[in-house]
Amino acid sequence: KKGKAKIKEREKDSEESASTKKDDQEGVTLAYVAAVRPFFRELEIDATLLLAWSDQIALDEDEVEELQPAAAASTIVEIQLPVLHYLLEDFQQKLKTLVTSRKRASFLPTANRGSEFITTSLSALSPLEALERLRPVFAALCVHLERIVHVISDDTKDDPTTEDLKEWSYLVPCQLIVFDCFEKLFSFDKLYLDDQKLILQVLRQLAIERCNKSADECCVMLLPELMHITFDYFSIFATGIKEMKVAVVLFNLLSSMVRDQKQQAELCQQLSTLAGDLLHRQWSERPKAEHISLLLTQHIQNAPKPAQIIEHLSVDVLPTFLKTTDADGDDFVSEYATLTKYTVPVFYKVLLQELVSLFSELETSGDKVDEAELLCTVALCVKIFQALTRLIKVKDQKTMLVVCLRNGKVFVEKFLKLMPFFTSHYNEHHAEIQEIFKNLQGSTRMLQVVCTHAKDIKDPSITSLVPAARKALEMLILKVKGILTSNKHLGNFWLGQLKHKNIKGDEISSQVQASQDDDTDEPIEEPDEAEA
Repeated sequence: KKGKAKIKEREKDSEESASTKKDDQEGVTLAYVAAVRPFFRELEIDATLLLAWSDQIALDEDEVEELQPAAAASTIVEIQLPVLHYLLEDFQQKLKTLVTSRKRASFLPTANRGSEFITTSLSALSPLEALERLRPVFAALCVHLERIVHVISDDTKDDPTTEDLKEWSYLVPCQLIVFDCFEKLFSFDKLYLDDQKLILQVLRQLAIERCNKSADECCVMLLPELMHITFDYFSIFATGIKEMKVAVVLFNLLSSMVRDQKQQAELCQQLSTLAGDLLHRQWSERPKAEHISLLLTQHIQNAPKPAQIIEHLSVDVLPTFLKTTDADGDDFVSEYATLTKYTVPVFYKVLLQELVSLFSELETSGDKVDEAELLCTVALCVKIFQALTRLIKVKDQKTMLVVCLRNGKVFVEKFLKLMPFFTSHYNEHHAEIQEIFKNLQGSTRMLQVVCTHAKDIKDPSITSLVPAARKALEMLILKVKGILTSNKHLGNFWLGQLKHKNIKGDEISSQVQASQDDDTDEPIEEPDEAEA
């Protein structure tokens, strides 16, 4: 009996040990691998080339002959998702090392080893030599990418199992790594020097294997045409992306392929359209501010006519959204699903910054300057600026007040640089110029209100911007008065005293404002602008 009891105890202990090992294996997650990876040796280049063998690796002929005929016909070695992710991550870090630093790593673990990966296996090779060794991997990455996207798009399970969830935890990271690897490749400037042999080989291989192009056809194609084919190939993946962070990485990849905006105007337009589509799309998670800022900036900068996009968003979309949000409580507009009450300051900041950037690029001198076209552009910019400054009354967040005051001051300073042009062409276009001054008056008046409101709420981050803004506004008044005086139209200009009001339109005691202004030596009352 004692012997049987010991046997049962041993069997029970073995079962518990087996279950513990199984639990430990299931507990190996991405976070665990990321934590212990800095203490592993990096893989050699030959090991990284396993990625070039797709997701199925046949055994060697000698090993196949040792197996039984039935087993040899069906035995394969598959790269499972965890192994694929590990290999992709190692390949990504190797690329990062090649395109950035060439510092040799210490064999022993250091304090920075967890956040920095510097491989020693590449130290004996130049970046181009190492990329030549890794060149077969890039075409295989597209194979892995297509299969990952296929699995993600075909996910229709309502009640996924634990294994399904574990598999999904690897799919999106693998997709991100593949996009990032190609982005690092196309951003490497040394590939485009001299004969461009390596980048041409990579693009031709992608065009032949993934875009169904013939080898003879690809051999005569130059770099811009091959880059265009590759751009179209990767842009297809944007339709099946379900997370915005993946879409942003893909967008960065496509942006890295556009190296000359003048020669690649068509690709720039496609980039702008793609950024707009991503902004229109409704995502399952709340988008990050930096992602929206990047997409909106690229949507504007790569557009053929950036001013029209800024005008549409500033004059139509943003005011409509703020009105409907207050009235109906809707969280977003159907046209721009990423525009919510949380992302309004992001849209506002990007629009105002891009407006100032566009306004700064106006050329007022030279033989090719069209006076009528320049005045139309200035009038449009002033109209947009007026619409953006008026939004402060509806949405007076601290971040928006800071953005309005800082960029408003820059806009006024850039406008002052156009005064010589207005002076020399006032007699020919006095009606258009006076209309510009009149429309600008509403914006500068709103800036004065923001300055007064900043003094009232006593926020240092805003009040520190008030002196410079008021100085620019005072200079604008003097310049406008000088132009009208020199052209004998002083009757269209008059000065008045503004009432001290906050953002909501409530009057503030002038005594309180005066006591606050004494600390900064600012004038108590600011005059109004020219009014035609």
